[in-house]
Amino acid sequence: AAKAATGIADSKYILQPHATQILAILRILGADSRMQNHLIEIGTGEGKSVALGITAAVLAKLGATVDVVCFSSYLSKRDKAAFADLFSALGVEREVGYSNFDSLVNRQMEAGTHLPDARA
Repeated sequence: AAKAATGIADSKYILQPHATQILAILRILGADSRMQNHLIEIGTGEGKSVALGITAAVLAKLGATVDVVCFSSYLSKRDKAAFADLFSALGVEREVGYSNFDSLVNRQMEAGTHLPDARA
């Protein structure tokens, strides 16, 4: 039931993104312009987990380190587990991290990042 709710099929690595998810992925990746500062909104139940998981995998394959961040630790852990096999199969499990906002900020502060400059 949990896999059906996230849009992840029972077969290993088979994702079935919906139109909203595909449009979100293309927008985040900058399919219509440069890949910079794109903001999207996906409503409740429209598949943020799948859109972000696929986008994270693509960006990681392109050489980026990706942080997928959520307010909920539970949802971050759930989504990390849901996509673990896919990230492993693509060889990007080390490039994609899932966490909540508190954890991300703490990591940035421990690394000595000046937070206002973190997105530069």
